[in-house]
Amino acid sequence: MKQCDFAIRGYQIETKEGFEWVIEYPELPGVTGGGVSYEEALREAEDNKRFYFDYLQESGRSIPAPSEVADLGDLSGKITLRLSKSLHQSIILRAQVERVSINALINEVLSTYLAARDAQKFVEVVLTGNATLKRTDADPAYVIQERRKTVRRSSGR
Repeated sequence: MKQCDFAIRGYQIETKEGFEWVIEYPELPGVTGGGVSYEEALREAEDNKRFYFDYLQESGRSIPAPSEVADLGDLSGKITLRLSKSLHQSIILRAQVERVSINALINEVLSTYLAARDAQKFVEVVLTGNATLKRTDADPAYVIQERRKTVRRSSGR
C-alpha cells in the first residue's frame, strides 16, 4: 500500500448528443468532470477538485487525505468469496445456461452492476444538479457550481 493522489473512476455515458466521458473521485462525492473526450473530462474533474480544495482552505476546513490504495502491481486479480449453497448453485446453473465459466459469469455480473451504478450516480449528481443532496456549502457539487459562476463572472464569460 502506498499514499497517493485521489483515485479516479472514468466511464462513458450515452447522451442525446452522443457519448460523453465522466470522471469522478470516489472519495470526494460530488467532485466530477465531464467531456466529449477522456482528457476533457479529466481536466474538468481536476479543476473541480481544485475549486473544492480552495474553498475548503479559505473556509478553514481541512482537505481530506486520500486513502492508501494498493498499487495495481501488488494485486493478483483473485478474491476469495463465500456464498450460500443456494446462491452457488444458482451461479453454476446460470453459467451453464450462458455457456460460460463461473468466473466469466461473475466478472460480467460485477462489471454490469458497477457500470449501471456509475451511470445512475452520474444522472443523479450531474444531470439533476445533485437533487438528492441538500444544497449547502458542505456539498462539493454546490461549492464547485458556485465557484464556476464566480470565475465566469470575473472573467467576463
